[in-house]
Amino acid sequence: MPVGFGCFYAFIVFAFNFEDSIISKENKPVAFLAVILMLLGLVIFLFIGKKLYKSYEFIPQILVVILISAFLSIPAIQIVTNIYDSYRSFYAKHHKDKYITDLQIQFAKEIKTLEFDLKQSNYETLYYKDKRVYLTKTNDHKLTIDEIDKVISILPQANVQISILIYYHNINDSSTEKFHLLLKQDKTPTTVCDTRNNDDYEILCSKYVMEAYSKQDN
Repeated sequence: MPVGFGCFYAFIVFAFNFEDSIISKENKPVAFLAVILMLLGLVIFLFIGKKLYKSYEFIPQILVVILISAFLSIPAIQIVTNIYDSYRSFYAKHHKDKYITDLQIQFAKEIKTLEFDLKQSNYETLYYKDKRVYLTKTNDHKLTIDEIDKVISILPQANVQISILIYYHNINDSSTEKFHLLLKQDKTPTTVCDTRNNDDYEILCSKYVMEAYSKQDN
């Protein structure tokens, strides 16, 4: 069965490296290396079988088992993933991240217009294993660059990526918008900055995107 799982994994590596697509990038040397390793593994496995049984009589049955094992890889991987996700969820619900819990006092003391969501921030930080900070604007005024800069100034540096997500009210269409910014460990912005409408992108994101590109150039 491990050989079948190995063949399935080799096929996945080949599929994700053979050509460019929305979810994969072309890397043909890796793709062909996966196929070569798969065939080499099959040859070695069959050779060992021949040495043990002194015959090729069981090769068809072995190939059938390998084929079935490869097909069973999908539900097996899903089961393992579900078990791992359950563990991560349980751990995140029952532990506290000091980086996040320390922020509660700082935000309450220094920013009155934004409410810190400690529960969600702590859970997702522990679940995803980076730092995730969730805030909500407490009034109907537009989110400002000054408020975002204040949030960034309060955040300590971390040993992982820092994600900031701020929900705010859009006075133009009475809807709830969100601002999302990723920071590197030293708190410099990356080029990933997101809002739900183009006007807000120009106001809230252009500054940080320009900063990120200037850091790259330097």
